Amino acid sequence: WKNRADEHSQGILPLAETIEYNVSEIEEQLIQSKFAAPLDRVNFPTRLNLKIATLTAVVGSSDAGPTEQSYQVFDELSGRINEQLEKLDKIIATDLTSFNRLIQDLGLPAVGT
Repeated sequence: WKNRADEHSQGILPLAETIEYNVSEIEEQLIQSKFAAPLDRVNFPTRLNLKIATLTAVVGSSDAGPTEQSYQVFDELSGRINEQLEKLDKIIATDLTSFNRLIQDLGLPAVGT
């Protein structure tokens, strides 16, 4: 929509940029999108998805049950992930709803039509 906005739909661009920025902030917490080569794991910090995946591998590598520390790490990571998902839900419920309403109010065709 950012590319399709014209002078008749000036309200679209700022709202689209706000949504894009806010979603990018969430993405930056959840995944490391800059990983392109194996060495990038050294150059860029790991994000929540890799941390919880690593915890899963550690817990799965033992014949014994998970340790108390594993549960604590899981609680910490899943809490932080849930915070990001709650932020995303809020964006969808507020900003994205407003964005869709604006597009409808302007009578603009849907993307792909």
